[in-house]
Amino acid sequence: MNNEQSTVPWKYLYNPEPNYREMCREKINRVCLFINGNYLMNLVDDDDADVIERKKIENELRVFLRILHIMNAIFVCDQKYGVACVTKEHYSELYSYFKNIEYKSPWDADNLTRGLLDNLCGFLTVHFPDNDYFLDACNTPITHTNFKHEFNKFTYGIP
Repeated sequence: MNNEQSTVPWKYLYNPEPNYREMCREKINRVCLFINGNYLMNLVDDDDADVIERKKIENELRVFLRILHIMNAIFVCDQKYGVACVTKEHYSELYSYFKNIEYKSPWDADNLTRGLLDNLCGFLTVHFPDNDYFLDACNTPITHTNFKHEFNKFTYGIP
């Protein structure tokens, strides 16, 4: 008879639920860092050519900028209202939209980026049809919003 107790590998039994909110944030943040590092970081605002190039790039990112603007609203809504209106199930659905975002172009000419915005607006229409905060995020003009500001707001919570 063997008196040794078998050991249970607890690390394999404990399977925490994934944090889809942070997973969404991480995926979008990677794309923002890629855009910032590869297209915007080296542009100096002192040079007229760089200012023109920055505006050209930001104009090509209007759809992605709207996505970023809406996601900022979703991420801060819990803090604004003090109630968790966006549940983990909602974030799970959102993550299904963003899980492959690193492999999609963020440029406006790309139909995948437009499809992502359509999915995001459809999500808000289904789950939050009367939420004025989200309606404002979808409809507020962003012509004077630049990528750097929206990126900082998303990454660091800067208002």
